[in-house]
Amino acid sequence: MHVTKDDEKWVVSKFETEHNHVLCSPKSTLLLRGNRGITRAQKNLIDVLNDAGVPPRKIVSVLEQENGVHSQIGCMTMDVQNYLGNKRRKLLKDGDAQRMYNYFKTFQSKCP
Repeated sequence: MHVTKDDEKWVVSKFETEHNHVLCSPKSTLLLRGNRGITRAQKNLIDVLNDAGVPPRKIVSVLEQENGVHSQIGCMTMDVQNYLGNKRRKLLKDGDAQRMYNYFKTFQSKCP
């Protein structure tokens, strides 16, 4: 595709309908970032497994076994790690020290 600027507007001057690169196969398009995502049910399962101490790569293995095929789970190990990391950051948004201080203040008020 060739684009030129003509009186403050961009105009396509030449368009080539043939691709100059190999396209993704339908199986691999599920792995592209825009096509990946974690469903609500998967998030619930990830949370349960994470609370039980299961590492992200094993969580992905469980999701694969549940769905049968790796490419059909809709997410990758990195997506699970990102989800858990974002969840952890939201939990600790006040900061570790402030959270501990609040915990001890609450504990102190309950048990003087």
